[in-house]
Order: sequence, then C-alpha cells, then structure tokens
Amino acid sequence: MTPQLQANELWDALIVQSVFEYERTYGFQLFGTMQDQQDIDPKALDQLFTSRILKLPVELLNEEGFSCFKTFWIAINKRHSKLFQPTEGMSHYLMCDFDLEGMDYLWEIMLQARAEVSHLAISLWVEILANPHTAVISDFAHLIQTVVNKCFVMLKTKHDDLIKGNNSDEKKMKMLDRMGRILTALNSYICAFDDDYYIPERSQQPLRKAGLGRCFVLPVVFPGFFFLLLG
Repeated sequence: MTPQLQANELWDALIVQSVFEYERTYGFQLFGTMQDQQDIDPKALDQLFTSRILKLPVELLNEEGFSCFKTFWIAINKRHSKLFQPTEGMSHYLMCDFDLEGMDYLWEIMLQARAEVSHLAISLWVEILANPHTAVISDFAHLIQTVVNKCFVMLKTKHDDLIKGNNSDEKKMKMLDRMGRILTALNSYICAFDDDYYIPERSQQPLRKAGLGRCFVLPVVFPGFFFLLLG
C-alpha cells in the first residue's frame, strides 16, 4: 500500500469514522503536523487536501479541525504561488492571486460550521483578502467590488428563499443564521480597510462610527405585529 493510500485510510478511520470527539481531534492534530515533515511528497499533500480535507462535512470541524485545514490551505496556496510569506516564521501572508485554492470550502465553513469555527474562518478570510501583494494591487478595487457584490448576491438569494420558500421554522432559523454570518463577514471586511485608513484629517468617519450618538428608528416586523424600536 502506498503512503498516499495509507494517509487516506488513516484520515477516514480517525476523522470521518471516529466515534468520539477526542478521536477526531487527535486525528486533526496528527494531520496538521504533516506539513512540517520534509520526507512527505508535496503532491501527496495536495491530493490529501483535495480528496479528503475539502470533502469533509464542515459540521465535523472543531477548532483543531479548522487549524488543520488552515495549515494545509496556506501551505498549498503558497506552493501554487498564490500566497506569499514576506518573513519566514511569521504568520503573515500576502495574496498574489485572487483565485485561491479551497475558497468555496472556506465559505462553507463560514456559513455552515459551528459558531466558534465560523468566526475563525471569517477572520482568516478577512486577513487574506485584505492584504494584497503588490503584484495584484492594481486590480484590488475590482476584487473589493467582487467581494461586496458576492455577499449581497448571497444575501438576496437567502432572503428570497426565506420569503418565498415553504420551509420549517428550523430551516428558517438556519437561513437567518447564515445571513447573519454573511453580514458579519462583510462588516469585518469593510472594517479591515477602515482601520488601515485612520488619519486625524479624515473628513468622513468609518462606517461603524458614522452613526454614533445619532438617534435612529429601526422597524422590526413580526408575524401579525409591527413594532418601532427607538434607538
């Protein structure tokens, strides 16, 4: 049996088919150290990432599982020259390519994983997308527009499903939770740029501060009722 097949079988046994949470956690910790082993073929790690890690239901990820995914995700994007590490040994990366490996799965984690894991995924997403390499800085405005548009498209899709669909209360709550996570991600992304652009001469306050101290009316609609909450 090849080392690649052995790794696949070990992944299935420890993580996919585990009975207890601590077994899965141990498996995540074990696989998370594979990137540090010099005798492992990088192609085998790429294969493990695409055939096993990206296929794992995100509901099974705990914090150790996300750490394992993050280790593989960063390493593989570095090998494909899509992320650049300015200083070896520091966990700071610059994005060299907008088409990063595993981004669809990262979005799945953000929207569907446990709350604490989702927050970690959102932080990673913002950290990478808000730090472009000079090689792509000229197209960065287009990326920002694409990211914002994608968030609003997802929000509208889920809103339409929520309004038009004949869903159970449980499914509606899941939709609302995912919409909230999209808004959290978008807010964090915008705040990352607001924080970088803080100068005393700034004529307009950051969005999250622009309304501080101002009264506002927030209409909230409940089934059969209508309330006005005064802020």
